[in-house]
Amino acid sequence: MYLDALGQPMIILGTRDAAIDLLEKCFLIYSDRSPQRMAKLSGFGWVTPILSYGPWWKQHRRTFHQFFNPSAASRYRLMQQRDARRFALRLVEDPGSLTHHIRRLFGLTIIRIAYGIEVDDGNEEYLTIAARALAVFSKVTVPGRYLVETLPFPGARFKREAAQYMPIAKAILDRPWDATVAAAKAGTAPPSIASTLLERISQLPAAETSEEETVARDVAATLSTVQTFFLAMAANPAGRARRGHRRAAPALELLRWRSVLPLGIPHRAIEEDEYRGFLIPKGSVVISNLWRRDPKVYPDPEAFKPERICPGRYFAESSLFIVVSTVLHSLSIAAAQDEQGRSVPLSGKMTEGLLSYPEPFECVVKPPSSTAESLIRESCGQMQM
Repeated sequence: MYLDALGQPMIILGTRDAAIDLLEKCFLIYSDRSPQRMAKLSGFGWVTPILSYGPWWKQHRRTFHQFFNPSAASRYRLMQQRDARRFALRLVEDPGSLTHHIRRLFGLTIIRIAYGIEVDDGNEEYLTIAARALAVFSKVTVPGRYLVETLPFPGARFKREAAQYMPIAKAILDRPWDATVAAAKAGTAPPSIASTLLERISQLPAAETSEEETVARDVAATLSTVQTFFLAMAANPAGRARRGHRRAAPALELLRWRSVLPLGIPHRAIEEDEYRGFLIPKGSVVISNLWRRDPKVYPDPEAFKPERICPGRYFAESSLFIVVSTVLHSLSIAAAQDEQGRSVPLSGKMTEGLLSYPEPFECVVKPPSSTAESLIRESCGQMQM
């Protein structure tokens, strides 16, 4: 699909084949990103996925890959298992706070891995900072939301908004990093991405430290799909019945079924190209529709079918696999019931924005037996939590 947004060519890739042909096979042409002017004005210009293609982007990606390639991701497995078991225990003790538990789970895991900061029940300051930053980032990166993306003089409102968002972006970039720097100076910093990078920076010549510290801070700050899993399992009894089938498959299928990035991050063509007889002008914004609904590729695309996707890789998928496996093994998930005892239908609607999440829903989460509950509590105790 071709659109002209006030003079800005925009191409929407609606099929899997088109996305692979352009974004994968011709990645040298489409590796650049759209300018994301509002995000940069709001203080989020450091976020790796929206950096323009070039040496700075390559440096960020190289550093990021070092800590999240398949081999490196395996180092976090024990930590992920511990957090997943604690997550299951929290659901047993307070099943009504599902959304809070999910957001807390991934927030505390990422903050610990990135900065070595432990988040406990009495100190969720960093989780709050991260949640606010994520909400703002999702808002300011929605394609077409702000005229500043297409017009040179769109008015002053966007400037006022950007000024309001700047402190939020600065807080997530600086606060946890500064805490890690202080701990490193005191000799009390636990292992983390930030502490590893700080150690490396300390061994560099003085002329290189400023640039490397900027990259390190950006990468550490650039770090939730699990809520979608609960919606999927509550709405699909057949999926729950097959929970022993390739336990990683539900994690990958939910990424297709309800993507948290339905339109991905917009790309930009760095030169003119031609695809199937159509001209793609230089500078065109190219958006891949990740909302995988093509019935030719995924028969019955609205259904949640874990068996159609095989186990995946990397840190995010590993986290999902561990959480999904832990929950499937130890808990029962079902739709809530009305006064007549009938299951309440779940719409599966997603929120709007660059990052898309399920709208609030109710489900019943509980251990299927006292034995299962005992297993959850014992596993947490064994991992000294």
